[in-house]
Amino acid sequence: MKSLLLLRLAVAACWLYQGLYLKLIARDALTLHTMASWRGALSPTALTLVGVAETLLGLAVLIGLWMRPLALVQLVLLLGLDAMAIAAGAGQPVALLVGHLPFLACLGMLALHGPGRWHV
Repeated sequence: MKSLLLLRLAVAACWLYQGLYLKLIARDALTLHTMASWRGALSPTALTLVGVAETLLGLAVLIGLWMRPLALVQLVLLLGLDAMAIAAGAGQPVALLVGHLPFLACLGMLALHGPGRWHV
């Protein structure tokens, strides 16, 4: 389905931007500051590891590996990260959750309507 391909491209672009660009290429100071403000301040090495993980996640989504299970993992991961940010005192928790709603909706659609594993 073309619409699922567009959803996959959108989700992959988000992970690749957050991981590859912000954490590995640009080494965004705001991202590092935000991550360091969480419990157990994260070092630049941890920022690199998170960037690699997000980049690999984006590539897996892009090529369509295990679409449904991967979408469910991403849903749990994103909600968990939001919960951690809120617990760490995120400035505007409602804005954080509302900002992630479109991404969560894309993941939900992939989890519900995506084809089986190894589909490209």
